This record gives sequence, structure tokens and C-alpha cells, in this order.
Amino acid sequence: MKPTKILFLTLIMMTINAYGDDLTWTGAAGDNLWDNPANWDGGKVPGPQDNVTVPNGTPECKYSNIIVDNLINEGVLKPENSFNYFEANGSFSNYGTIGTSDYSLKINTRGNCYNYGSIQGANVTISGMKVSNFASGTISSKYCTGHEFALSIFGFYEIINHGSIVSTPGGEFDYGGSIRFMGSYISNSGNIAAGDGLDHGVGGNVSIISDYLWNRGSIASGNNGIYAGKAEDGKVTIESKKVRNEGIIKGGKSDESKRIPFSDSKLSKDQIIMGDISIYADSIILQLDTNVVEGRIISFYCHHLEISDIIYVGGIWCTEGVHAYTTGNGSVDLSGIDQFMAIISEYGSDNHIYSNNITEPQQGLDYIFSPTPIIHPADETITGAYIGYFSMFGGSGTSDTLHIRMQNQSMLPKILDYEISSDLGWVAAISGSTPEILPFEFELLPLEYSIPEGTTISVTDTVRMIVYINDDFSDTSYCNIECSGDNTVGVDQGYFISNGFGLRQNYPNPFIENTRIPFSLGQNAHITISIINLQGQLIKILSDANFQKGLHEIEWDASDLPAGIYICKMNISNSSITRKLIHKTL
Repeated sequence: MKPTKILFLTLIMMTINAYGDDLTWTGAAGDNLWDNPANWDGGKVPGPQDNVTVPNGTPECKYSNIIVDNLINEGVLKPENSFNYFEANGSFSNYGTIGTSDYSLKINTRGNCYNYGSIQGANVTISGMKVSNFASGTISSKYCTGHEFALSIFGFYEIINHGSIVSTPGGEFDYGGSIRFMGSYISNSGNIAAGDGLDHGVGGNVSIISDYLWNRGSIASGNNGIYAGKAEDGKVTIESKKVRNEGIIKGGKSDESKRIPFSDSKLSKDQIIMGDISIYADSIILQLDTNVVEGRIISFYCHHLEISDIIYVGGIWCTEGVHAYTTGNGSVDLSGIDQFMAIISEYGSDNHIYSNNITEPQQGLDYIFSPTPIIHPADETITGAYIGYFSMFGGSGTSDTLHIRMQNQSMLPKILDYEISSDLGWVAAISGSTPEILPFEFELLPLEYSIPEGTTISVTDTVRMIVYINDDFSDTSYCNIECSGDNTVGVDQGYFISNGFGLRQNYPNPFIENTRIPFSLGQNAHITISIINLQGQLIKILSDANFQKGLHEIEWDASDLPAGIYICKMNISNSSITRKLIHKTL
């Protein structure tokens, strides 16, 4: 049996330059700008080898990009624009406020990230060896754009949350922002909550990928909006080797006034809108005590499932059934439950257990379940393969390794075939097969990427990965490698034109109904933006007008068009740029 390949990206720590300075922000110049040396007690702008402190009580510090060795923030760090990032070769500690709800925020440390204060942004990405959000800490994303992740936290060794990590509804799509965690060890004793959808919007998802997850707090995905109908999003999905839950897991924030563990004829099925909960792990241990697991369909895929300490009716509560699947020699242990109707499917939908080894409670399954579960032999159906990834974003002219993680979520050992390509060619197109992966094991696939010299800041290459199991389509995943180097121009990859005109990646992509297309102009110009299908037929002209120099966005409503790949073409004088747009349906 081969060992589980769950090791996360190992980074080569940068050598600390002994000649780095200790610099303190004073804001003495009065313009609040990070890149003004007069605002620093050392009389210079901090660089990659410097240790930086922003004290409490000093003027607000406005920055565009920050690259330092170590940083302690006790004051206010506020980005000036949407194309900002923070990088630390060492560690980052925040006791004050960093970010703004108006702009996206990226914090990338090669050491540890500690938050005792407030981190906020339109979209937030945090990565480090260890990421800790303490009880006083809040991490929040204000806006989101459809189904993309509004808040992502990558802890290569561990993620620990004692505080609040939340997204909120926002943007013109009124979606609840989805949240993603990836780390070897994840511990939560605080609050993790994806935003609710508004009006027609769907609730945000929560996705957790780890070796080990220990939850003693609350994990909740978002509710759908009142006009969104039956929950399609608002899911909680956990992929791990071991899951131990002593807290709350909710697929959507159910309306407590409607959470009635017994049927009420006044409530229709669509009045209680919940999201699905799916947990994939070798071992799942649920010790619920006074807490709950709630969702539409609650699914456990595992080798061993143990549920105990449910002390009140409806400790596991769903609207459409609990489904437990184990491997052939796996087991389901329910002997630690002695509460009547501890596990309830509210509308009488069938509960199912697929296992060859079930340990029942003393009172029997019909005592603790409502309705009594249907028992099946251990399920050996292929359920899919998860595709995960890590990337430390590089700058212009750099090469690095993109790490992709795949998990066998089937009940049997499987060989996963994969195909990988990228839009701009930063990652070579490859295909191959993994070794045989046991159920719930991970495979780590390293990919080398290279960003061409002269690439403009914020240019993003979309990497597409397709996984097949036994020649059957299983899953597709997209990830982005972003150039975060100097703000230079000069590359022509069918994406940017060297004179400063640019067509940027639409967001969200893929999208369901609406998407926004950003573009930049180096000078005032007349442009035409049109949509073309793969047969070269003109679908729609989105713009044919004069625009001022600067950044702009245009929206495309494709709700009346079939799903598929479309081309966005931007014409400027005798030049044109194109981008692929992926339209999906619910």
C-alpha cells in the first residue's frame, strides 16, 4: 500500500538578508502614501529585505503593492486600487485593519499569517505556511461575482480559526460569496459562513480540503434568495482523510422559525431551503452533543462512520434524506446514539445506509431514525474525483510549480486519467495517469509554469484540468496563474497589446447568466466589443463607442443563449484581442 500523497506545496524559504532594515511607518509627509520615503522613519520605502511596523494611531497608509520580509500592522493599511497585493518573505501579523470592501485583496506569505484584527476585501485570498485567525480576528469578503470563490485561504501546513471568516451577498448578481479552505490540518472553533443569496441569487458554498478537519465551531453555507427556488448551491463540501465534528455544519442558514423536527402541514417542501452537505473522508466521526448537522441531502462517503452523543431530537436533520456510503470492508457505528428520532428526514424522504458492517444502537435503527433507513450492500459506485490546486503567484519572467491535488472519491481503488491545458501556454499541455489511488487518498501532481518576460501585471492564464475515471468523464477544474510582477507591458499572447490596451478575463468564468468583461485603454479610443460563437457567427455587439483612457467594464447577459464556449473580441483601430467565455446552465 503506498502512503497517502497529501503533502502540500513545500516552499524554499528565501534567505534573509542580514542588511535588511527595521522600518516604522510615521505618515509624516501627510499624503498617506506607502511609496513616499518621507513617510518612513528610515527615510526609504520598504523593500523585500526589510522588517516593517505600522503602529497604531498613525495615519492611514495607502498602498498599491507591498513586498517586504516581515510586517506587523497595528494601524490601517488601505489599497489604492483593485490591482494590489501583499507579499512577505517571512511572516505577517495584523492587529489593525487591512483592505477595503471596494477592492480585492491578496496576502501571500512564505512564512506564517496571524490575524488579530480585520482583513477585508471585495475578494480575499490569503496564503501562508500557517494561517491563524484568532478570536478577535475577522476575515471578510464584501462582494462576489457569481459562482467563483469570494474568499480563499491556503495554509500549507495548517489553518486555525477561532474568530469569524465570512462572505456577504453582493455585486449585481446578488450571489452569496463562496469560501474555500485548503490546508493539511484545519481546526475551526469559530464561525465560518458563506453569504446568503439575495432575490434570485443562490447561496454561497463552503469547500474544505484537508488531511484532517476538526470542527468545534460553526460551518454554514448560504441560503438561496427568496426567488431562487429550490437550493442548487449553498452546499458544504468536505474532502479530507479524517473529519471530526463536534460543532455545527449547516447546508445553508436555515430559518430557525421553520426548523421544526416534526412535519408541519402548513410548511411546503420548498419553504425550507437548505443546501447539500457532502463529506468525503476515510474516517468521519460526528460527536454532536448539543450541536447539529443540517442540510437538504446529507451524504457521507467513507471507510468508517461513527455518530454518537446526539442528545436531542433531530441532531442530524435534513429535508430529503441522509445517505451513508462505506467501502466494502468499512463500517457504520451508531451504537453511541440513544436519543429517539436523533436523525430525521423532515419530509419522509428515504434514509439510506450502504454498508456491510453496521453496529446498531441498543434500541435499534427504527428508534433513532425517521424514517427507518433502507440498508444496502456496500456501495462500489464511482462518485468522482476532486481536483485541487495550490499556486504561489509569480511575476513577469518567473517560473514556478503549480501543485494540483486529486482525490479518489470512489469506493474502490482507481487510476485517474487527466488532461491539462492552459489558455496562454504558460503550462504545457500534458496528459497522463496516476498510480492506483486507494479510496479517499490524494495524489499530488506538480506542474511547472513559466510567465513570459514583460507580461503585464494582473494578466491571468487559465489552466484547465479534466479527469477521467475508467474512460468516463468525471470532473473539470479551472485555476488561474496570475502575473503579479512589475507593471510592465510588451507581451502579446492574444491577450494584451503592447500599447497599453487590454482585454482582461471576464468574471465569473464560467458563468451562468451574466458576466462582466473588464478592459483597459492606454489612451482615449473608439472600440468595438462583440461576442462570436465557435462557428465564427456574430452573436451580439456589446459596445461600439468612444471610451476614455483607463479601466472599464461591460456586462453581457447571456441568459437567452445556450451553454457553450463563446469568443469575446475587442477591436481597436487595426488591432484585435480575443478571450474565451464559458457559459454554463444551472
